[in-house]
Amino acid sequence: MTIRVICSRLGEEAKRFGQCSLRRKKMCDFLTKDETPGRLNALVKEIGGLEVMDGILKGTIRFEIVEQWFLTSVGEITIPAVKNPRSPRELLQTRKGLWVSDDFKKFVLPHIGSVEETPELTLSVSNLAKPANDAEIMGEAGGPMDATTFGHALVHLLSQQPNGEEGFLPTDGRWIIVLVRAGGEVFAVSFCWSDVCREWHVDARRLDDDRWGEGGHVMSLATA
Repeated sequence: MTIRVICSRLGEEAKRFGQCSLRRKKMCDFLTKDETPGRLNALVKEIGGLEVMDGILKGTIRFEIVEQWFLTSVGEITIPAVKNPRSPRELLQTRKGLWVSDDFKKFVLPHIGSVEETPELTLSVSNLAKPANDAEIMGEAGGPMDATTFGHALVHLLSQQPNGEEGFLPTDGRWIIVLVRAGGEVFAVSFCWSDVCREWHVDARRLDDDRWGEGGHVMSLATA
């Protein structure tokens, strides 16, 4: 759960509202009777310190609470536009440095089309703050990526770290999960770097209720 400051100064009307809020607070002091000083101190630090807390209570600072149940943002990466790109169907095959599962070849690969030019694409990457299933991930990450868009993006990403070099993608064995629409169905595609095998592993499966472990990454189309 994140507290985001929206406005640092409101006006006299807001200040008067804040004074009313203070009176209400005095009437409701019993709400914190079971809290420890340590937890209350941690809360004040979390929202930005005593100055922010004072502004909230006076009504000169307004904030909103954003609930983040499963995903926390890691960052974004831009995939550049490419003219006449090679077909991902040719490149996403098991070879040195890359292992592609039979399920990925069956469910997703046939639906990755060839294009004359791929547009610039921005992808958002989030961290799984706690275990989540496919439906829960989709509820926060947004809709699935189409197979062709995903295929060209994956080819580019893997080409930047072909031998597990340090880069935007984690290479510590954590799965990167992408929900992909292929042939009218959504699949959970996952890929990771195997330090033991010294290769990227790409897999796909139908959606289910199994939970992905905490610490995994989720990749999706960035929203404006």
